[in-house]
Amino acid sequence: MKLASKTVTGLVVFISTGLAFVIGWRLGGDYSISQKTAQVAVAKSNALPSKTNYTSIRSNELPEKISWDPQGAIGQILKKRGNGARLQAISKLIEETPIGGLAHLLDSAKVCPDLEVRNEVFVLAYEKWIAANTTNALHYAYASALMDGQPDEMNTFFSTWADLNPMAALQAAKTLERASFRDVAVCQVLVSWARINPGQAMSVAINLPKGASYDATLKAIFAHWAETDPSAAVASLSQVSSTSLRYSIETNIIEHLAELNPHKAWDLLNGLPKTQQNAKLYDEVLGSLAKQDPTPGHIGALTMQDIFAGWSESDPIAAFQAAQSLPPSKGKEGAILKTLEGLAIEDPASGASYISGLAPGGFRNLYIQTFVGKWADVDPTAALAWLDKNATGSGYDNVVGTVLNDLSQSDAKSALDYISKMPDGSKRQTYLNSTLGNFAQSDPVAAMAWANEHLTGTGRESAMASIVTTCMQTDPQSATGFFSQLPDGTVRNGLVNKLASSLATQDPSAAINWVNGLPEDVSESSRTSALSLIAVAWANADPPAAAQFIQNDPNNPSYSTAMTVLSQVWAQSDPKAATSWIEALPAGQNRDLAINLAVTNWAAFEPAQAWAYAQNLPVTGGTPYMLSSIATSWENTDPIQALAAAETISDKTISISAYAAIVGDWVQQDPQSASKWIGTLPNGADRDLAVERLVGAQSPNDPQAAFNWAITISDDTLRGNAILNAALSWAPVDSAAAYAAIQSAPLSEDQRATIITNIQSRLSGKPMQNVPLGGFPTLPRGAPSR
Repeated sequence: MKLASKTVTGLVVFISTGLAFVIGWRLGGDYSISQKTAQVAVAKSNALPSKTNYTSIRSNELPEKISWDPQGAIGQILKKRGNGARLQAISKLIEETPIGGLAHLLDSAKVCPDLEVRNEVFVLAYEKWIAANTTNALHYAYASALMDGQPDEMNTFFSTWADLNPMAALQAAKTLERASFRDVAVCQVLVSWARINPGQAMSVAINLPKGASYDATLKAIFAHWAETDPSAAVASLSQVSSTSLRYSIETNIIEHLAELNPHKAWDLLNGLPKTQQNAKLYDEVLGSLAKQDPTPGHIGALTMQDIFAGWSESDPIAAFQAAQSLPPSKGKEGAILKTLEGLAIEDPASGASYISGLAPGGFRNLYIQTFVGKWADVDPTAALAWLDKNATGSGYDNVVGTVLNDLSQSDAKSALDYISKMPDGSKRQTYLNSTLGNFAQSDPVAAMAWANEHLTGTGRESAMASIVTTCMQTDPQSATGFFSQLPDGTVRNGLVNKLASSLATQDPSAAINWVNGLPEDVSESSRTSALSLIAVAWANADPPAAAQFIQNDPNNPSYSTAMTVLSQVWAQSDPKAATSWIEALPAGQNRDLAINLAVTNWAAFEPAQAWAYAQNLPVTGGTPYMLSSIATSWENTDPIQALAAAETISDKTISISAYAAIVGDWVQQDPQSASKWIGTLPNGADRDLAVERLVGAQSPNDPQAAFNWAITISDDTLRGNAILNAALSWAPVDSAAAYAAIQSAPLSEDQRATIITNIQSRLSGKPMQNVPLGGFPTLPRGAPSR
């Protein structure tokens, strides 16, 4: 979708800290902002405070992490078709949203699955907010960047602001507290400024501190400059002090100038070192020069080929005659090669006569491949007849497929007759399949009849599969008839999924009925897989209709598969509707499975709501597993609530497993918060399990802290394992401190000896001994208070 307003696509640049940021230029669209909006924004932005602080911003204007709501205002926009309708709806939504509601609107846009709609909302919302209250808009964008750990949204803010008042935007960008974000923001402003006035942007950028971001900013500025005034851009290159950076910018400008002013590009190119690195530039510039002036003015192997390529486009016969008159050289070979391409269209007889007179070897096969490939575009029959008489070996093999493909578009039967005379083998079969596939585009019945009449065995089966595959793309219903003609086997089974998916795009219910009606010799795995694909497609396109079909035919063989797939997919877009439908189904194992799957998928984005719903469901054998899935999903947003939920699961084995998984993920993702929580736990199995997971996460980065946690575990075996884990990471860093800690740790003498032995093996590079401390024990858990 290409919306009419500005959309940041971006150029990714990596600076020395490893941060990736966008300094991109926008593609297409109207960059204009109303004069009134600009005036208001400039007035307000000139009065900004010099440092960022959040005391003046209301809590409802700070970013929040929320879940995607497909029924919300932006979700409704996604249901509209056409770029114009979406853009109009977005503009109206921004216009109707009060300033105080822009923060929530931006929060909603962040989780929108459509990137272009999301970017459009960002740009228009910030445009309005900057005009009304630049300070709060800046604070929101900066806080979002801190929350996300990435500057993408902040880039959109500064790019939008720079279109209104680049100087004010630049000053604010320079005051950002986090250095990495500050670099990103300054570069973004300057690149946006370059779209308006590249000279001014360059004069500011040239004085920035040197570094990767400095280089990237100047490259982007000069790229914009070369689009509007390449001469001025070239004249200003002398201000770039770095030789390597200036060279890089020069090559970018030359690439742009090659089409606009190839003579200027050629002069600039001649000032660069003559290296292989510049070979592509010579190709581009000389090709453009040749189109303007076909007379060879620059002699050389590389330049000659490109000049004659351009000349051949305007007068291939004259170019070919001139190329033949050149003295023997690699340049002559390349020139002839390029002119043969044009000659194949304008005067193929002359080209064919020239190649026929060449001795075998040398460039002859390359000439044949190039010339005949182009000739086949205009007269494949003649090209094939000449090829058959004048080429052998690789000269023939490398081009016959291209010629046959072109011939099959206009005269498939002639192509098939030719292929039929080839010797049996994989190449012949490949040509047959391709040609019959092309034939089927215009007359599938005739293509299938030809295959049945002229082919046998696996060759016929492979060719018929090609015909069926072609028909799937144009008329899936007719493809089912051809599919029924295929013999039983791997080839037919392999087409079931493809054909089912094609049918599902037109009529999912018919696709299901087709799969259910397949012959019994079609494998069960092929049927099940096809039904799942249909159910997914239907559930995504129209879940209520899919639900109605399933409900109306409970005896359908695909009932169970379709129900489970629909339950999962529907719950991702509308969990309440999905669960309401499942509740109305007949009781039984299928319904229990469907509700469990739906709630599990619901928990991926709304775990609290899914958990609350699950508490009111009848308990079945699958309930503990469903609750475990919800709890582990909950860990992403609220690990403490997730752990509390995991503890309430009735099946203690599943409860312990969920608890361990949540703690393990938490200590990996946020060890600081997790360790604070663990510090509040009373001694017991729960705390031991949590500390053991924390030790495993901390040992690689902070083994001493991990060791200090390990010695607090109450269970002897688990404590010994944790101490060993931490000590193995600590000893290579500070062996003396590690040994001292082991000597004073609460360990049995056997445990202490085993740990020391393993550390010695680690430090000496010898294989480690087995650790006789037991694996992770399944500890009986009571119910310690939290």
